[in-house]
Amino acid sequence: MIVLPDSTRASELDAKQLEVLAMIGHGYTDASIAGHLHMCEQSVQYHIGRIRERLNLVTPPGMHPRAVLWLLASRWEAASAVANPVRATMTPARPMPSAS
Repeated sequence: MIVLPDSTRASELDAKQLEVLAMIGHGYTDASIAGHLHMCEQSVQYHIGRIRERLNLVTPPGMHPRAVLWLLASRWEAASAVANPVRATMTPARPMPSAS
């Protein structure tokens, strides 16, 4: 079973970490996040590490570590959509990205 923090924990992340997490939720790779945010891939990986550390994220055995981040981003986006129904109608559903 995966235990994910609720969206109230978002305040524990800085703006760049939230941006990286949102892009992971939309299926971006580290390379594409780096390109969009004008940073190197190592910086993206650093932010991912800080996200995992600050939120105490644990990857269950047999699950890809990025899948946990994708699930978290999706859950937080869904919580945001409930709080703001207009945005929910504008947010397209997206498939789970393949592990690469």
